[in-house]
Amino acid sequence: MLERGDQGVLPVKLEPISKTLSCHCERSPGGTKRSLPASEIPKRQAGNLTLTARHVTDCPPSRIPHMGGSREWDFGRERLAMTGLLFLRWLLAKRFLPSTLPFLLAVFFWSCENTQEPSNTNLVDDYLHIRAAWSPDGTTIAYSSIVQNATGIVLVDSAGGNLRSILSGDGVGLTWSPDGRWLAFTRNGYLCKMRPNGDSLTQLGALSGAIRPAWSRDGSKIAFVPRDAGSGIWMYDLKSDSVSQILSYGNYPSWHPTTGELIVLDGRYDPSTGVVVYSFLSVAPSTKSVRTISSFATISDCSFSRISPDGNTILYSLTRPDDHVQIWAFDVNLIQHKQLSNDGGDFGAWSPDGKKIVYTRTQPGDGTLWVMNADGSNRRQLTKH
Repeated sequence: MLERGDQGVLPVKLEPISKTLSCHCERSPGGTKRSLPASEIPKRQAGNLTLTARHVTDCPPSRIPHMGGSREWDFGRERLAMTGLLFLRWLLAKRFLPSTLPFLLAVFFWSCENTQEPSNTNLVDDYLHIRAAWSPDGTTIAYSSIVQNATGIVLVDSAGGNLRSILSGDGVGLTWSPDGRWLAFTRNGYLCKMRPNGDSLTQLGALSGAIRPAWSRDGSKIAFVPRDAGSGIWMYDLKSDSVSQILSYGNYPSWHPTTGELIVLDGRYDPSTGVVVYSFLSVAPSTKSVRTISSFATISDCSFSRISPDGNTILYSLTRPDDHVQIWAFDVNLIQHKQLSNDGGDFGAWSPDGKKIVYTRTQPGDGTLWVMNADGSNRRQLTKH
């Protein structure tokens, strides 16, 4: 049960996303399809959802065909259409349909008046350099390369140039220690840490299947999601070498800069309407208490959320049925969603001062890292093919 719904939560019965689906994601740079590393392809969980359901998977979305929609689609129009469908079900149950059909159809078609079938229903997002993470001093960006015959962890200056590979092979989900002396990531299904120069590669405990790590601000803990479950928040304590569960649901943990809380994204699927109600949650690790920051209902897929360094904005990826995945931002104070990218964007990560965002530009033929201002302006390419 959601505590409150600031962004139009539908009054319907919701079910946890629990049914496991197989995940088969590919990308096609240069016209050649190649599978992603195993660490990027965990099991999906999506109830009866038939869309890509990226809110519970590390997979970049090889887009499957969807019915269309226009680029003028917004949350308000989406909610209106979904509410109309619920109203239609109620009318059928009450046998009021014949007398109200003209009015209902007029409202429904108005809500979809700008929709059209896209010219290409087989949208594909490209990925070469992924899951970037900015160093605490702002000078360096670490990322995972999934280029064929060149996989591994790479560092690049945040101003561009000076690329250096520090680890070959599997390594994804990068997070810096707050002092900048270590990088933590998932390698061959295990949580590991390593010096930024490539030295001292160390496995952390026996955490098989620990994905999406997030290093705490005090450096003592690493939050993560269990790959087999696909959701839920766990904590690894570096001092005691122990693991504990914080939450049985939720995904994409990031640490609030001042409160010490974890900010996570949770999705609840309603099989009767085909929509997901997402919630940004704040979790206190010490007491495991949860409060809802905001909730919104959508047929789009939302994933990879991160709180800003000032705690006022949550970055996330959103995939509409008719578009490439894009970077969005949610203003915690104004309770507003804003689209930041328009030519494909995923895996957004904040600079330490919160003024810039590094992300993967997923436009076909690209898949490299780009940097933009926090408002989506002044985009520039950081890495090349």
